Amino acid sequence: MLIKHTLHLMPIMFANKWLLWAVVYGFVLTFLALYLPGLNKALGIEPLNFWEWLLVLGVGILAMLWVEVVKFFSNRNRNEKVVKD
Repeated sequence: MLIKHTLHLMPIMFANKWLLWAVVYGFVLTFLALYLPGLNKALGIEPLNFWEWLLVLGVGILAMLWVEVVKFFSNRNRNEKVVKD
């Protein structure tokens, strides 16, 4: 049986405009906090370099893949129980 709620099968992922704008707003605030000289000093943080951003991206992708694998096996086990009954 096809998994209905996976990230790659959701064509309406951007249908919720409020959520989309909230995510964009969060990214904008993050970049401002990191790269605006007065703000990053006030917050006590330093801008990330290329390799640090690469690490952030890699960890994010691994986390997303892990969630998809867990959902796949969770739904597979659930579907097997339904078929057995």
